[in-house]
Formats: sequence, C-alpha cells, structure tokens
Amino acid sequence: MRAGAVQRLLARERQRAVILLLKKRQAKLEAAGIISTEGAERMLTEVRREIEEAVAYAEASPYPEPSDLLKDIYTQEAAR
Repeated sequence: MRAGAVQRLLARERQRAVILLLKKRQAKLEAAGIISTEGAERMLTEVRREIEEAVAYAEASPYPEPSDLLKDIYTQEAAR
C-alpha cells in the first residue's frame, strides 16, 4: 500500500472515530443543554472539513528529505 493511501486511510479512520464519539455522546450533550442538534451537525461538518483539508495539504506536500529524519527529535535519559 502506498504511503498516500495509508495516510488517507488513517485520516478517514480518525475522522470516523471523532464523528462516532460525538454521535455517541450527542444525546447526553443535548439533554444537558451543552449543544443543540444543529450545533452538533455544524461541529461534525467542521470536523470533516478540517480533516479533508489536512489530508489534502499532506498529500500535496513533498516528502521530507532523508537528512531531516532525525532533526528536532529530543529525548530525556531514563532514570536509572
């Protein structure tokens, strides 16, 4: 599977997870007066749009240079 296909699959799964979580909790949020049905739908639409934009940006971006692989990676030594 190509890297782009994997990224699209992961993005769809993340989107689905966020959407399923919101839908699962939507009735409780509505009952508590935290969100309306219209508000939940607007939120879902916005989540979908943001994910689609992020995937499009990632797919349009060039792959990083191999020399950048270990740049800006920090770690702390484990306590012994």
